[in-house]
Amino acid sequence: MPEPKLPKPEDLFPDKAKEEMSAVKKENYGQMFSVPIEERQRIGKIIIESVEDKKRQRVEWQAIRTQSIRNYEGIRDPGGGPWPGSSNISTMVTTIACDLISSKLFPMVWNPELIYWKGTTKYNENVAYNNRIFAQWFLTKDMKDTQNKVFDIISSFILDGTVAVKQRWEKYFIYVTRLVPEGIGDKGEIKYKVVYDRIKKERAEWDVKDIEHVFFAWDWKAGDDIVDEIFYTLPILREMKASGMILQDVDLEAVKATLDKMYAGEGGKSAALQAAGIQPYTSQTECMPIRCYEAHMKYDINNDGIREDCIFMILPDMNLYLSGKPLHLVSRSGQSPWEIGQFIRRKNCAYGKSIPEQVRHLHAEMDAIHNQRIDAGNMVIAPFFFFRPASGFQPKEIQVKPATGIPLDAPQQDVYFPDYNPSRLSVSFQEEAMIMDLIEKLTYLTPTMMGGETANRPTSRGTIAVIAQGEERFTPLAAR
Repeated sequence: MPEPKLPKPEDLFPDKAKEEMSAVKKENYGQMFSVPIEERQRIGKIIIESVEDKKRQRVEWQAIRTQSIRNYEGIRDPGGGPWPGSSNISTMVTTIACDLISSKLFPMVWNPELIYWKGTTKYNENVAYNNRIFAQWFLTKDMKDTQNKVFDIISSFILDGTVAVKQRWEKYFIYVTRLVPEGIGDKGEIKYKVVYDRIKKERAEWDVKDIEHVFFAWDWKAGDDIVDEIFYTLPILREMKASGMILQDVDLEAVKATLDKMYAGEGGKSAALQAAGIQPYTSQTECMPIRCYEAHMKYDINNDGIREDCIFMILPDMNLYLSGKPLHLVSRSGQSPWEIGQFIRRKNCAYGKSIPEQVRHLHAEMDAIHNQRIDAGNMVIAPFFFFRPASGFQPKEIQVKPATGIPLDAPQQDVYFPDYNPSRLSVSFQEEAMIMDLIEKLTYLTPTMMGGETANRPTSRGTIAVIAQGEERFTPLAAR
């Protein structure tokens, strides 16, 4: 017997679905700026030059960040020792320091069960209970992947020293059913019919961005210009065009013809991918990443002498203008959707200091001491020697093992092992202990810093008391 087939929602109300999609497309397209061709090229040039200038500002910072990530991943340059074949091992002390702080910060910052309010009256107690239930629902159900995003924020704080979060509004459609009374039966009961409907909803989302692809000035403040580097593919651009998110006169076939067939990660991302053994290359045209700049900037769009907050999208490699909208149509609050935070703040600087940057000099010294000890041990078990070239002696015949016998015609003349004191080559463990002590002091968190309550029981007031003590060194703790 064939299985019964249930009708699809689209089959029940095909016109309603098309009307909703058409309304959204019309709304998106109708909100775009009408910009002449010459003005589009000028806007694109301004954005590209702005990004290039911001890149020049942080060239050295980017080099430090790349080296910090290499230290965290345990990557060392080949042949980094004083001679070929010398020891070249990473002690991974940066990894230990970062993972230790991450393991402590994450459970403190992310714990939906401890998010609650305490009221002073019975009515307030009911409101506080409802708020706690609602907070747990939207943090775990409505806002997708919140736990993973919190982890990404903590990781960005610790590894990069700076985190960039972009808020956005997401539109989505859901199918609902309604019971509509259609009459009264013979016995006086009300008859209902099921009406299917599709409604549009919106919710706030927040994306944790890779700081390497977010460009802003070193003295950035909320509301200043900021550019987000995003990589799309041709199918995504086609969907955006069909939805009215980009202008209808954008020639995507020309974009396809000018795609660069090789793309490689840069800087810190390249180091992370190298450690994971990933090669971010593709030869399929439909999957090739296309660089796009989404710029939040002030621009005089109506030539009235006053700059307005705008959002522009361009393809910088082709200087192709995609779209432009006023900020209040993207951000419901009419304010900048960006939040930039620092782990260890620098005075009057938007770029914070990370844990790998904090300990990178000590990491280099620890690696040097550790590798010197290994080289010293190799010198003891396989010391250097002199031999007469005209003899039949072959150095490769020497094997590092006890009671090795080497046949020689004249042992006193053919080979000579100089005398030296092996103890002079040893490196003291006291120096390593001193460096580890310095690293622990730089990254140490007291129990109070880690959220230890000063009250007899854990309460929100106790947490406030902890914050007020001023002991914390790392700013994310206060942002909980």
